[in-house]
Amino acid sequence: MHDSMRAHPCVILEGTLRGLIFGLVFSTMFMKNMGVMYVLAIAALVTVFFTAVSALIWRKTEYTFDDNELHVARRTIFAKDVRIQYSRLASVNINRSLVNRLTGTATLLFNVNSTVNSTMAEARLCLREDLAEALRNELSSVIFHKDVTVEEDLQVETLAKVSNAEIVMHGFLSQSTLQLLFGMAMLAYSILQLVYNDGRGIILPLIMFVASEAFPVARIILKYFNYRIYRVGDTVTVESGLFTSYRSSFRIGKVNSVRIRQPLIARALGMATLEAEVVGIAGQEKMPLLCPLKPKAEVDSLLGKLLPEFDIPVDEVHEPRSAMLPTSVSALASAAASVAGILAVLLIMGHYEPDGMTELGCYVVLAILASFAAVMLIRAVLLHRNRAIMLGEDILVMDLGGYDTSREYFLYDKVQIAGTRAGPAARRRGLSRCRIGMISAMGKRSVVSGVFDDAVSSQVQDIVMARIRDGRYDYRRYQRFAAWRSTPCRGPSGP
Repeated sequence: MHDSMRAHPCVILEGTLRGLIFGLVFSTMFMKNMGVMYVLAIAALVTVFFTAVSALIWRKTEYTFDDNELHVARRTIFAKDVRIQYSRLASVNINRSLVNRLTGTATLLFNVNSTVNSTMAEARLCLREDLAEALRNELSSVIFHKDVTVEEDLQVETLAKVSNAEIVMHGFLSQSTLQLLFGMAMLAYSILQLVYNDGRGIILPLIMFVASEAFPVARIILKYFNYRIYRVGDTVTVESGLFTSYRSSFRIGKVNSVRIRQPLIARALGMATLEAEVVGIAGQEKMPLLCPLKPKAEVDSLLGKLLPEFDIPVDEVHEPRSAMLPTSVSALASAAASVAGILAVLLIMGHYEPDGMTELGCYVVLAILASFAAVMLIRAVLLHRNRAIMLGEDILVMDLGGYDTSREYFLYDKVQIAGTRAGPAARRRGLSRCRIGMISAMGKRSVVSGVFDDAVSSQVQDIVMARIRDGRYDYRRYQRFAAWRSTPCRGPSGP
């Protein structure tokens, strides 16, 4: 390939729409006292400016596809010159926004095998839909070593039958319990302000409710409508979207870990989600979603069909009874620190004056603090009951969480750092936690297990080093091109 091209001109239209929205919001917020005509004039000027900038960037940006790399050259005031080797691409995904649908185009997103800007594509290219599909097919044959076209991909049966009603339920119930409670508290506070305070003080809690609850739920529902997932060879593809279409593919070798997650309400209903940690691919949900909220048995079955490399039976080791004390001490310390912080904030803001409180007010404050301490102690009990560790030949499994639980599967060969840590209470009883560090889609990621005997916690680092010494660890299993195979192994971090 030695093709040079520019993006489709519809990117100028997208810039115009962004300018119009920004201009209207800006002028309405800061120019509302100057009259309607001034507001519209400011909005028009901002829109023209955004359009001119978008047109300049479109005219001065060129994409060149060589035999081995993509070269993006932007010759504007702030010049940009990016070279992306095909061998470093993790995926070439296709998104179709509302503007794309109206103009018959599609946007190609190029993600590399790194943790830098993993939530954003390193390069974007908008083309006519047929050209985008053809280019993606050609690059996919290089990246994923498969000759299946997008049209043939679309005929592959999904491994998880997910209805849109389940997506709506997933949007509400898949969030963490803390996030759900915070959103509901902000909504309740807004309603109370509206009913008993004539709406005064409603703006801030309402904004916080929209930002923490309403907007994330709506975004998840719109993104995962019409959900499909399938595997062809060693490549997994996820498709979804209502107004904007998403199609993302990744190779099994790029999966660092897999997580079965169960928030509190979902766990009470016997449901779970399946997520994966993939180097080079993230998104706003941090981990690509492999299965929305479904019955736990169906999620376990999907893991075996979709990623049998991770579905390996191993023996569970639960926390010993002696771990209950350090877990409780840690929970009480966290509760005390949180209560002290809350009281300090209230004192600073002037909402809490101990000398001026009524007897009922004192009882209310004491009840709230006692409830908070009880919640933390119950969490300590749940942590002790739920946490476990499983050490297999090629894989490490951890059960984590108190109210919200998860089971995470890690490949030993993806572990960058392994060690143990222990506080005073745990160390005196011969206990410690296992801590592993790995390069993830969001940068460095550390995971800490429950509290186990030192002999159990220290096994992970022993296994990782043993795999390096005896040759079981082979970074070439996770690379794609034979040209890299001459590079000597330097441990879990690869070449």
